[in-house]
Amino acid sequence: MKIRERHILIERYYGNRTQTQIAADLGISQMHVSRLITATLDRLRTAMLTDETPTWPSHHPARTDTNPTITTDREPTGTTRILITGEIDRDNTDHLRQTLLDRIRRTPTTNRLVIDLTDVPAIDTAGLAALVRTHDAAQARGIELTITGMQPYVRHLVTLTGLGTLLPTTSPRTTVDAAGGPTSARRTAPSHPGQPPRRSTVHHVPRGREPRSAR
Repeated sequence: MKIRERHILIERYYGNRTQTQIAADLGISQMHVSRLITATLDRLRTAMLTDETPTWPSHHPARTDTNPTITTDREPTGTTRILITGEIDRDNTDHLRQTLLDRIRRTPTTNRLVIDLTDVPAIDTAGLAALVRTHDAAQARGIELTITGMQPYVRHLVTLTGLGTLLPTTSPRTTVDAAGGPTSARRTAPSHPGQPPRRSTVHHVPRGREPRSAR
């Protein structure tokens, strides 16, 4: 076991310290500490229940495998949709902010920009600050920017921090559960009625496939 992982387990389970306190000591985010604890316990569990020897990944300060995936989709309406996948925290905020600001610089001022957080399960205050910085940069260029697809935890944090007035958001798109029913009673209306549905890069019900009674 690596020294850092051993230190985290000792502090958490013998020192009775919180993940936030441990994160402050190590200079990393609380979510990163949570991921390290989960991965370490999984490896220890495997070692105890099987004859398999767990492999411990080498730690390098420059590792970037925790960076969220960012993909860009240009819609027929001229809207540019940026889909972010993965957790956003202090450890990868710099990468996210630089990528989003680069997208802002490349986006024509006549276009509309949508940041899709459907596949972001968690975010911290550093990540929210990056989104606010991106919004300010878009405003400075005269680009309309909207954030959509916030998961409940993310939306709750935005509300707690009072950033709801600074981040223009729309409701998450309707999805369908295993029983075939909608999991959300609200659906964001298309920005341009009459336009053909876009090719979605997220695994949700494509636009235009609602029940006939809903059309």
